Amino acid sequence: MNDSEARAIGVLESKMDLMLADQERAARSGKHTYEKLEVMDRKIDSTDVKIDAIDKRLKAVEEPGLVVAFGKKAWAAMFGS
Repeated sequence: MNDSEARAIGVLESKMDLMLADQERAARSGKHTYEKLEVMDRKIDSTDVKIDAIDKRLKAVEEPGLVVAFGKKAWAAMFGS
């Protein structure tokens, strides 16, 4: 093998090393992205549970007559009628 062939092989090895390093970085980045998505999914699930609980409480408060009765009592307490 002469010097120019050795140099060409060295250049190809360098390019292959760069490509492998880029691939490794992409794999780590993808892993990090999926970890963040898992955290977000858990937060979304938790938020959905909280929203469902609030909806149930709101429906209980909004039953016919209950809001109106509370409103009249609050009005009377604030303005004395």
